[in-house]
Amino acid sequence: MKEHALTEAAIEALARRQLADYDARCPGTIFADPEFNPSVADAYRLQIATAGLRVERGEAVAGYKIGCVSATVRKQLNVEHPVFGYVVLNALVTHLEDTQHVLSDSVRG
Repeated sequence: MKEHALTEAAIEALARRQLADYDARCPGTIFADPEFNPSVADAYRLQIATAGLRVERGEAVAGYKIGCVSATVRKQLNVEHPVFGYVVLNALVTHLEDTQHVLSDSVRG
Protein backbone atom coordinates (compact mmCIF):
# COMPACT_ATOMS: atom_id res chain seq x y z
CA MET A 1 0.00 0.00 0.00
CA LYS A 2 1.48 3.35 -1.04
CA GLU A 3 1.56 6.16 1.48
CA HIS A 4 0.55 9.59 0.19
CA ALA A 5 -0.06 8.44 -3.39
CA LEU A 6 -2.28 11.50 -3.99
CA THR A 7 -0.71 14.93 -4.43
CA GLU A 8 -1.74 17.85 -2.25
CA ALA A 9 -3.47 19.38 -5.31
CA ALA A 10 -5.45 16.18 -5.84
CA ILE A 11 -6.46 16.05 -2.17
CA GLU A 12 -7.59 19.71 -2.34
CA ALA A 13 -9.66 19.08 -5.50
CA LEU A 14 -11.24 15.96 -4.00
CA ALA A 15 -12.02 17.79 -0.75
CA ARG A 16 -13.78 20.54 -2.70
CA ARG A 17 -15.74 17.89 -4.59
CA GLN A 18 -16.68 16.15 -1.34
CA LEU A 19 -17.92 19.43 0.11
CA ALA A 20 -19.87 20.35 -3.04
CA ASP A 21 -21.52 16.92 -3.02
CA TYR A 22 -22.43 17.36 0.64
CA ASP A 23 -23.89 20.80 -0.03
CA ALA A 24 -25.92 19.36 -2.91
CA ARG A 25 -27.28 16.73 -0.48
CA CYS A 26 -25.61 13.96 -2.48
CA PRO A 27 -22.55 13.11 -0.38
CA GLY A 28 -19.92 10.60 -1.33
CA THR A 29 -20.33 10.42 -5.12
CA ILE A 30 -16.58 9.95 -5.42
CA PHE A 31 -16.96 6.46 -3.98
CA ALA A 32 -19.02 5.36 -6.99
CA ASP A 33 -15.92 5.83 -9.16
CA PRO A 34 -14.17 2.43 -9.47
CA GLU A 35 -10.88 4.26 -10.09
CA PHE A 36 -11.07 5.96 -6.68
CA ASN A 37 -9.19 3.68 -4.31
CA PRO A 38 -7.16 5.82 -1.93
CA SER A 39 -4.78 4.49 0.65
CA VAL A 40 -5.92 4.75 4.25
CA ALA A 41 -3.44 7.61 4.73
CA ASP A 42 -4.84 9.48 1.71
CA ALA A 43 -8.42 8.88 2.85
CA TYR A 44 -7.60 10.50 6.18
CA ARG A 45 -5.82 13.36 4.40
CA LEU A 46 -8.98 13.87 2.33
CA GLN A 47 -11.17 13.81 5.42
CA ILE A 48 -8.93 16.34 7.18
CA ALA A 49 -8.86 18.61 4.11
CA THR A 50 -12.65 18.49 3.78
CA ALA A 51 -13.09 19.33 7.46
CA GLY A 52 -10.62 22.18 7.00
CA LEU A 53 -12.72 23.62 4.16
CA ARG A 54 -15.79 23.46 6.36
CA VAL A 55 -13.99 25.30 9.14
CA GLU A 56 -12.68 27.90 6.65
CA ARG A 57 -16.24 28.73 5.65
CA GLY A 58 -17.30 29.20 9.25
CA GLU A 59 -18.48 25.80 10.40
CA ALA A 60 -17.22 24.60 13.76
CA VAL A 61 -15.90 21.16 14.66
CA ALA A 62 -18.06 19.97 17.56
CA GLY A 63 -16.06 16.85 18.25
CA TYR A 64 -14.92 13.56 16.82
CA LYS A 65 -16.42 10.16 16.22
CA ILE A 66 -14.70 6.83 16.43
CA GLY A 67 -15.71 3.47 15.09
CA CYS A 68 -14.49 -0.05 14.68
CA VAL A 69 -13.21 -0.13 18.24
CA SER A 70 -14.21 -3.76 18.65
CA ALA A 71 -11.89 -6.44 17.29
CA THR A 72 -14.98 -8.34 16.10
CA VAL A 73 -16.23 -5.39 14.04
CA ARG A 74 -12.75 -4.74 12.63
CA LYS A 75 -12.57 -8.36 11.53
CA GLN A 76 -16.03 -8.17 9.92
CA LEU A 77 -15.08 -5.01 8.04
CA ASN A 78 -11.52 -6.12 7.31
CA VAL A 79 -9.90 -3.07 8.91
CA GLU A 80 -6.81 -3.13 11.07
CA HIS A 81 -7.40 -0.17 13.38
CA PRO A 82 -10.26 1.88 14.82
CA VAL A 83 -11.33 4.75 12.57
CA PHE A 84 -12.15 8.36 13.37
CA GLY A 85 -13.97 11.28 11.81
CA TYR A 86 -15.04 14.82 12.52
CA VAL A 87 -18.46 15.91 13.77
CA VAL A 88 -19.37 19.38 12.58
CA LEU A 89 -21.56 21.47 14.87
CA ASN A 90 -24.34 22.07 12.33
CA ALA A 91 -24.63 18.29 11.79
CA LEU A 92 -25.62 17.66 15.39
CA VAL A 93 -29.25 16.95 16.20
CA THR A 94 -30.16 19.00 19.23
CA HIS A 95 -33.86 18.21 19.56
CA LEU A 96 -35.75 14.96 19.18
CA GLU A 97 -38.29 16.76 16.97
CA ASP A 98 -35.48 17.26 14.43
CA THR A 99 -35.26 13.50 13.98
CA GLN A 100 -38.96 12.72 13.56
CA HIS A 101 -38.82 12.82 9.74
CA VAL A 102 -35.81 10.48 9.77
CA LEU A 103 -37.54 8.08 12.13
CA SER A 104 -40.74 8.19 10.09
CA ASP A 105 -38.85 7.52 6.86
CA SER A 106 -37.00 4.62 8.50
CA VAL A 107 -40.23 3.02 9.65
CA ARG A 108 -41.78 3.38 6.20
CA GLY A 109 -38.64 2.24 4.36
